[in-house]
Amino acid sequence: MSDLTSRISNTVAVEYQIEAREGYWGTPILNPVTAGKYDPETRFRNYNAENSVFDQQVIWVRDIVDFRLSEATQVRNTFYWYDAYRKYRNVEVYRWNGDNTLINRSASFAVDHKQNLIGNRLELSHQQNLFGLPARWLAGTDIAFNDQTRFPSTESGLAVDTIDPYNFTVGDYFDNPRASGPIKDRRNKLFTVAGYAENRLTLFPGFNLVSGIRIDSIQLDSRYFRPATATEPAAFSRNWTPVTWRAGFVYDVTDSFNFYTQYSTAASPPAGVLTTTNLNSIRDFGLSTGRQIEGGMKFDFWGKRGTATIAGYYLQRKHLSTRDPDNPINAIPIGAQSSRGVEVNLGVRLSPQWSFQGNMAFVDARYDDFNELVSGVSVSRKGNRPENVAKWVANTWLTWDFHPDFQWMLATRYVGDRYANAANTVPVKSHVRLDTQLAWQAHRNARIIGRIMNLTDTDYIEWATSAPMYLIGAPRSYEVAVKLDF
Repeated sequence: MSDLTSRISNTVAVEYQIEAREGYWGTPILNPVTAGKYDPETRFRNYNAENSVFDQQVIWVRDIVDFRLSEATQVRNTFYWYDAYRKYRNVEVYRWNGDNTLINRSASFAVDHKQNLIGNRLELSHQQNLFGLPARWLAGTDIAFNDQTRFPSTESGLAVDTIDPYNFTVGDYFDNPRASGPIKDRRNKLFTVAGYAENRLTLFPGFNLVSGIRIDSIQLDSRYFRPATATEPAAFSRNWTPVTWRAGFVYDVTDSFNFYTQYSTAASPPAGVLTTTNLNSIRDFGLSTGRQIEGGMKFDFWGKRGTATIAGYYLQRKHLSTRDPDNPINAIPIGAQSSRGVEVNLGVRLSPQWSFQGNMAFVDARYDDFNELVSGVSVSRKGNRPENVAKWVANTWLTWDFHPDFQWMLATRYVGDRYANAANTVPVKSHVRLDTQLAWQAHRNARIIGRIMNLTDTDYIEWATSAPMYLIGAPRSYEVAVKLDF
């Protein structure tokens, strides 16, 4: 960051990421899968291909210019560029046979992604009275071009082999005679122009009306490089112009207590991601729409040594892609799901050396209208809980500053029970994980942090897939981080 003049500053940020790791797609669940159990002997076994590829290289560049026109008016311009290349060569699905003696491997899949995003965001903030009332404005434009080409293999979903789960050789991805490797498939170009405005209007001291609006113009152009079909044309284009908005109140009752309420709307693709979507996923559908009603409060207590926030909300998303009950091979944009919940955050300075922070969330999520294709039949999942959504989640952090240069922390995380599928027939048990760390301020500009993750070596399920398989959480592990300020 540099100050070019007394009114203009420029910040250049460059992030580069290179990732090359072994792909782990999950551990198979024993039959019957409705019992939700896996063989502990398979906990540390990976049935993916030998020398599997799960690599990416990413560069993310931003140039931010801040220009202070006056005390009341500032301009910020952010130019950004993102470039990514991703490679995957994996065998992704593993299932026990009927008597749980062998594992069937399937879904060998290779894909490359080449993605480039370039854009510019220009924002103007201004303070000016409106109808004699103090007001703060923010308005801006965001123009972005997102170009992604996919190179998926052609053999996805096919059987690969059957192995002994305890004594096996999985072979390389290309050992599968049907493995095609990455082949150019589709290029999606997404051009987006957005305009937005926000306002904070003080109706009377401490009571503010907050509002905002955003208008997007989204143009999708897709080209298909493989032989065209009725459902996969050589090219197609779609465009959308969603308008979303929000409005709410913030009331500062005292300097240590305030509450707020807000209503907002949203728009998103009916299925998948627009940079990778195909015609069958979006057809002539409009974007799915969402709305959120939220309210909460924040307050200090115990002589301002403690602070707490409480919020409640209701979310609904409509026009999701779902199976047509009368013709299951077709998708129609009538699906809906909703959630309601409460979140609580708490922070307390117990003494000059000890502090505590914690949060808790309760979520009641459900499908309001959703049909799933099961053996060629459309089956309603109305009323079921979406996959991997826990009703209860909680975190705590206990910190001890036992020396001016040393700090110890103990963290706990609780995740409640979930389901691995939309039918809610494959359970995922709840778990508690403990982490701890010790930080040393070795120099005024250098901080060294040692961490022990999953301190008790708990056997827990981090995620579940619809295969169904469990992604088992990492065992006890150790890491050291160095933070340098310059």
